[in-house]
Amino acid sequence: MLHRFYGQDLATVAPDAAVWPSLSDRNYGAPISGQTLADICKRRLDFSAVHQIRHTFAKELEERGVKPSEIQRRLGHQSLRTTTIYLGRLSSAENPVSEAMADDLGIE
Repeated sequence: MLHRFYGQDLATVAPDAAVWPSLSDRNYGAPISGQTLADICKRRLDFSAVHQIRHTFAKELEERGVKPSEIQRRLGHQSLRTTTIYLGRLSSAENPVSEAMADDLGIE
């Protein structure tokens, strides 16, 4: 979808460009709202806990060896301590949709 929207060379896309751009006539190109994302998740994945996607994203980055400072940047945390606490809590918590999402997305 991003290639269709921005073109084949995603490296030339502005760093603050929408990852989930709206395709509606009213808001074309603007980032979709959290509610719209929740609605898409409910329709496609049968859950609407959008924050679980953020958890899964952070854990996938950590498991792939991404530095905590990079995870901090990607999550938009002001403090590395916040990211460290966040990742620690995710390690000890169950993520009920993680495996289903990983299967749906083809992540091993």
